[in-house]
Amino acid sequence: MWRFHRYYLREILTNAGMTFVMLFGISLLALAAKGITRSQGADMLTALWITLLWSTDSIHHLIPISLLVGTVFTFGRAAADNEITAIRMAGVSPLRLMGAVLIAGSLASGVNSMILHNLVPMVHYLKYRPFKNLVQQFLQSNRASGNTLKVGKMSMTWEKKEGNCYQKVVFDLKHGGTSRVGWARRACFEARNNGRILVLKLFDTEGHEKTGKKGRERQFKVGELVLSFDIRDLIEKNKRREGVKDLETAQLWAEWERGQSKQQGEIEWRIWRRTTQAWAAFFFVLVAFPIGVMSRRAGRMVAFAFSFIPLFLYYVLSYIAPKLARSTDSVLPVFLPSAGLFLVALILNRRAFRR
Repeated sequence: MWRFHRYYLREILTNAGMTFVMLFGISLLALAAKGITRSQGADMLTALWITLLWSTDSIHHLIPISLLVGTVFTFGRAAADNEITAIRMAGVSPLRLMGAVLIAGSLASGVNSMILHNLVPMVHYLKYRPFKNLVQQFLQSNRASGNTLKVGKMSMTWEKKEGNCYQKVVFDLKHGGTSRVGWARRACFEARNNGRILVLKLFDTEGHEKTGKKGRERQFKVGELVLSFDIRDLIEKNKRREGVKDLETAQLWAEWERGQSKQQGEIEWRIWRRTTQAWAAFFFVLVAFPIGVMSRRAGRMVAFAFSFIPLFLYYVLSYIAPKLARSTDSVLPVFLPSAGLFLVALILNRRAFRR
């Protein structure tokens, strides 16, 4: 039987590989607009890097789907060419061919496991922070428009720009209950604390200062006014912060074992979710095998269309599972998608065996 297993395993992996390349290419094209938008006017390489990061984050979904399609096409072709019939006439059950299916599913699940536990968290973190230098990211995402630049609660306009310095600057600064509107001969940006703090120096400033809503206005004149901004707060204000999605499973496991995190339930749920997602490929091939075997008369395209039913079931349950897990404070709902696929696989394989 090993010759049969090797023959069908090669065909399954070939079909799955071609399907994966096609789906990944579609993913790149679909996310190209997002990459260009999030690059905020940076160079094309940065836009391509962001597109690649967002596409890589979907690989753990593409692998099971590709294997599902590859398995359906392989055994659909075998059934259409009467190979399955010949095997039956030789007194061998088609279920004996499951060796190739189990091997392909185990290989794909192993690869998916490494991707989900290690690569995806890193990519998920990087795709929201494509720049290594936070100051560079801030300046790229806050390009001046019409000689106007806004930094936090300060906005300024200028007559001439020279590198990171601006000449003849008019600024409007709000801090607490105080607002200042004035003029500066020169303003320069510089980075401190390894690029995490952005410092703006305003030279020879003068203008009007108002304190409180009904406060009196007074004039001010300062030789050098220094303002500092936390770049991280500026970039990530009203945006996402690091969470359990950004940590590798080994780190999550260490956090869970210490038992000191406020997100113990979320951490446990995330670990098991990644594990069940990794083994989705294994359950998908168990479903795809009988679909292909039973498609002799219907044809491969009908079998391909039918394979979307378990795919739809899996992702509906994947959508419901997190909400159930959070509402019940239990990890058991995480196993719903895999349990649903396993049940469908049992029903379809039983039917294929009886035929």
